[in-house]
Amino acid sequence: MSNSVNSVIIIGRLGQDPEITSFHNGTFITKLSVATSKRWNDINTGEKRQETEWHRIVAHHILAKIAFQDFKKGDLVYIEGSLHHKKYRNKQNVEMYNNEIHAKQINALW
Repeated sequence: MSNSVNSVIIIGRLGQDPEITSFHNGTFITKLSVATSKRWNDINTGEKRQETEWHRIVAHHILAKIAFQDFKKGDLVYIEGSLHHKKYRNKQNVEMYNNEIHAKQINALW
């Protein structure tokens, strides 16, 4: 297959207010933390269960400004973007990994 797709859609709630960072060249990035939850009834006990996943979202340029200005903790958001895997070394020089979704579109779901 000669073509590939790196596409992610997330619908979830912001776990905290967006955090914006500005750079000397005039660009911005905003980081968001979005929770998605899955609910079900346990087959054996009948108890209601819930599992929550947290996703790191990064918005760039004008989308970063919009996300920072328009959204706050608890908002339900729809995000489209692409998945990026990062490798880095922490303060103890241990190799660490994390995944981020680089947003291409963010909309509020009221």
